[in-house]
Amino acid sequence: LAGCDGEGEATSELLEATSELLLYHSYSHLPGLGSRSFSSAGPPAWSKQVADGGPAPQQPARTYEKPQLTPRTLAVLAMLNLVDCINMNILTPYAADMVADLLGKEVNDPEVLQNVGLLIGIYNLSEMIFSPGWGRLSDRYGRRPVILVSLGGAMLVPIVFGLSRSMGMALAVRAVNGILCGSIGITKTYVAELVDKQNEARAFSILTTVYSVGMILGPAMGGMLVNPASWSPAADRFFSQGVWKIFKDEPFLLPNLIFSIMAMIVWVLAFFFLSESLPREEREALKQLKEEMKALKLEAKEAAKVEEGRDSTGRLSKMWDCITTQLPFFVYPVRLLRAMAAYGLAVGYVISTVQNIILLYQVPVQDGGFGFSPARLGMLQNFAALGLLVTQLVLYPMLVRLRGYRWCVIMGLCGVLIVTLPMPLYGLMHDPAKFGGVRMVPVIFMMVVQQAAFGFCTPTTMVWINRLAEGLDRGEVNGWANSFAALCRALAPILVGNLQALGASMSWEGGRYIALYAISVLALAVGFLLLPVLPVGPAAAAVATAA
Repeated sequence: LAGCDGEGEATSELLEATSELLLYHSYSHLPGLGSRSFSSAGPPAWSKQVADGGPAPQQPARTYEKPQLTPRTLAVLAMLNLVDCINMNILTPYAADMVADLLGKEVNDPEVLQNVGLLIGIYNLSEMIFSPGWGRLSDRYGRRPVILVSLGGAMLVPIVFGLSRSMGMALAVRAVNGILCGSIGITKTYVAELVDKQNEARAFSILTTVYSVGMILGPAMGGMLVNPASWSPAADRFFSQGVWKIFKDEPFLLPNLIFSIMAMIVWVLAFFFLSESLPREEREALKQLKEEMKALKLEAKEAAKVEEGRDSTGRLSKMWDCITTQLPFFVYPVRLLRAMAAYGLAVGYVISTVQNIILLYQVPVQDGGFGFSPARLGMLQNFAALGLLVTQLVLYPMLVRLRGYRWCVIMGLCGVLIVTLPMPLYGLMHDPAKFGGVRMVPVIFMMVVQQAAFGFCTPTTMVWINRLAEGLDRGEVNGWANSFAALCRALAPILVGNLQALGASMSWEGGRYIALYAISVLALAVGFLLLPVLPVGPAAAAVATAA
């Protein structure tokens, strides 16, 4: 199937055998299909029997009871999603303060801004590289043990991160934390293996909502719990004595410690209440299927080359066949690839916009900024959570039904641009001595609207990735989409940090907004990729939703 265009008899037989092989392995354990006759050649173990018109061999009956997706199981999976999301972004509000403290420099120093992007981005870069490996481990050893190992690492590593004494140590520990972030994709796979058509929408909507809450709760926790000795004079006295003094000496430890306690509670719940959704017999069948499919793909390519008279013995030719066999997106439809690319860029746009806003709001008042503390930034994230939740729970489903997906994406991208591009105007009200609490009005309005607008974009890309993946392996498609999204999440902070550093090095006061306008190009890229894929009008959207 892997991109073979040959129409000769040999290629046709191999492609037919591949489809029969998939049918046998996928459905032969079901009543009535285990004894069906196969017309073409199959895998080596039963090829002659099938070629002679005999029935495919029976697979052994299931010897296990499939776990049910109970409310308790779904609640544990939702908490796993929440913990993973908090772990990813709890650092955001205090990253600049931590880097400045470790480097002994001011928050708006160019070196600090560059390292902030690196510290935030290295987590996502590690996740992008190692997530496929966690997926393969779960195929081989089961979902439950991989979830427990991954979450166990996430439970311990943040404490070490909060105790970091150097920039190198912070980067290394944060990278390890990203490596251990393996259960994000596995929880979705776990749910997919248990749901049916009656509860599929409800289950995945709960996971999506909880993940959105984590996107806000993480920064809120980080901003409110960091440096507890600075909360008030009474807090300073309390954290200056006894065992509590460690939180004054290590101002970034408390949010990481609280998160670790949360992760420990979720780990205990997962240990007792999660059953294995992929038992040993199915793992063995999956492993055999992958090996046979790889062999059949390579054989099909060889047959196609022979029929077309091309050389199939060269080293480069064999290397290219191996690459295209391992990377199935080489045969994905163009519309699907556009949706996958749009999803990754949309995620990168969200991350880069949020980080850029936070860095701009941390510029000291004497330098023309708002001078917000991490606690104030955490409060702003709570307002942003309100906009996001209202969008996902109320506005988005209603507007998709009334106006369609295409209209929602256009309004979402335009909404983000409309409220973020005027940030230099908001900056005219930065001085609290002149404007007092009134200066918070445009700030809060912008935070609420931009998060609400983003809520129209990312869900649409995911809906249409799965819609366009019909007939393909949706798990594999979503895996590649998430991997590209992780890459964009990793690169976005680095890009913003370097652009912020470039702007800070300029004598022009407006240079600090260079990053804001540069990353706005991502909105245009998302629209360019996604809009041609989406149908026009609510009727087409309703049909797609029903499908």
